[in-house]
Amino acid sequence: IKQLLYFVSLLLFIINYLWKYNISYIFKVPKADLYILHAYHQFLLILIKSKLSGAKYIYEAHDFYSDLNKSMDLTEFEQKWLGPFYDFYERICIRYCYKLITVTEGISDLYEKEFNIKPIVIRNVQDFRKQFSPPIGLREMLSLKNDDILLVIIGQAKKGMALDQVVKAISKLPENVYLALIGKNFESLKNLISEQGLSHKIFFPGPVGANQVIKFVASADISIISYYALSINYYFSLPNGLFQSIGANLAVLYPNLPEISKIGNKYEIGLTIDPLDSEDIYKKIMILLNNKNLLQQYKDNCKNANIALSWEE
Repeated sequence: IKQLLYFVSLLLFIINYLWKYNISYIFKVPKADLYILHAYHQFLLILIKSKLSGAKYIYEAHDFYSDLNKSMDLTEFEQKWLGPFYDFYERICIRYCYKLITVTEGISDLYEKEFNIKPIVIRNVQDFRKQFSPPIGLREMLSLKNDDILLVIIGQAKKGMALDQVVKAISKLPENVYLALIGKNFESLKNLISEQGLSHKIFFPGPVGANQVIKFVASADISIISYYALSINYYFSLPNGLFQSIGANLAVLYPNLPEISKIGNKYEIGLTIDPLDSEDIYKKIMILLNNKNLLQQYKDNCKNANIALSWEE
């Protein structure tokens, strides 16, 4: 009976899924010469549209989704029924796509091994022609002094980011050191921040438009990339926040994950950290606070990195 209920639940899910992401848009998506799928959810819709218009579609995979789906906390139904459906649906999407694109060499290798197709790697570097100034900068918004030290974490909070450890590291730092969390879903940290007595030092400016992030955070000093190897997908991650941090000329504390450290080490933009060790995060921040010349050198190196790490280049 349990398996029968799961089967019925899967059928209902598929019907809702196809309606939500595909059928309901059938008359809204225009005829085009080329379609680009940002993820596989609307594959059926785009397959139909491409066949009707004689166009092709490119599948742009921003993650290794088959691993990402397995690395989350899933119910038995999600593991045994929804997971295989998602894998099958993506596999068919890849089969009919004109080209497959992804964001790192590591993820490209994973797709080649799993699906026997080698994606083209196009990284999520910044287009500086499309960056605009927000009405107010971050430091001014927070009413901080010029000699206050401002740290930032950029990007939506998610599993695979060691945020508790960053908060604990902040608790050990001097009073003139502040942290701003730029993005959504950081609310779960508020209890820990309150317990650590850091409500006056850690701020939640909220999300910022993608074309304003760089200039919004440019008045900060240090950016922290707190991803860790929660799964093979995270192991090969290369988040937008890294390129936005470099674009804003911030010294970067980054994990020793292959794709991230490849960029960090090549352009010498900061120091590596163990994001799961609050003491290590604290020590690396103190190294930069105690050596202003080194801090400035990393910022200057970002300016050089931005020449190569630009969309035009």
